[in-house]
Amino acid sequence: MRKAVSVFLLSFIVSQCFAQIPVPAVVGPGRVKGSVKPDDQRAYLSEQGVERYLLTLDYNTWFEKLTITSTSGTEQDSQALCYGFGLGVEKNWYQPKWGWGLGAAILSGSIVGGDKSGSLSYFQARVPWWAVRVAPRLFYRWTPRTDFGLDLAAFYKKSSWPDGSSNAVAKSGSDLITGIFADMRVRFNLKLEMIQSFGMVYKDESIYWRLGLAYRL
Repeated sequence: MRKAVSVFLLSFIVSQCFAQIPVPAVVGPGRVKGSVKPDDQRAYLSEQGVERYLLTLDYNTWFEKLTITSTSGTEQDSQALCYGFGLGVEKNWYQPKWGWGLGAAILSGSIVGGDKSGSLSYFQARVPWWAVRVAPRLFYRWTPRTDFGLDLAAFYKKSSWPDGSSNAVAKSGSDLITGIFADMRVRFNLKLEMIQSFGMVYKDESIYWRLGLAYRL
């Protein structure tokens, strides 16, 4: 939690530094080379191709509830940490002060979790998982280079925990994961922008954090 908040605040400071850099205007009929006026941001984004598709690469991490079950049916609750990378595509549409978008991605990574000291001793360090993510977003355009908004994300995730030495079996989270995440974007230039999201994962009520880069096609 502290790590996600710290990086988010640092990203906000960086975004404000970029916000002070004038956005170049397009030279054309009725236009003069220079900075874009606030009421002309929509035209700038459209003409410079900011509304093109994005390729995204991001790091994702969150906690899940882990349930350990013995052969006799005894259950023990523990915790699992999921982490991994996602590769996706996204499209955003911009208005002068706000916008919306839709993204999809395939993710893969590892889970670590269990309990070595409980009545049911079970621990695994590298359980593979994969997931498909769909994330519509709605955002406010803080500056021409910075967006703040909300992601309504849904994940379909699959993982397979191996049996423990004591014949205990484990299952973490659920196949369908949803959450509403605070989202910030910072455009470094017309091709590259930073992605950062964090919030609560539904059901397990744990912190989700996403940090990545997007490349504009």
